[in-house]
Amino acid sequence: DPLIEQAMAMLYRRSVAISVADMSKALDLGPRQLERRFRQVCGLTAAEFRGLSRFQHTVRRATLAATDSPGGIALGRGYYDQSHFIHDFHRRVGRPPRAYFAEARTRTHFYNPSRSLVDMP
Repeated sequence: DPLIEQAMAMLYRRSVAISVADMSKALDLGPRQLERRFRQVCGLTAAEFRGLSRFQHTVRRATLAATDSPGGIALGRGYYDQSHFIHDFHRRVGRPPRAYFAEARTRTHFYNPSRSLVDMP
């Protein structure tokens, strides 16, 4: 469904800046029709996909930003506060963000195993 693929791209690129209601208007679909078609194609509702995209962008940025706190990055990505990010992180990953990021920043790059994320300029 090309329209739903367009919706997925909109949500992925602007996971914080666009609401599902605004997106349904932009695509000239009713909100219920958008949700039904989105679930058929993706297996998630548009709101769930937007939340997953926001989470993925936040984790990626926090992993690569060795000096910034994940909580501060989460606020910039649309989380209401740090506790909402911690709760979302624990629900999706099954462990607290502090433990995850401490370990993640010492892992090597998959494309350059001789360097860790900490070694990045």
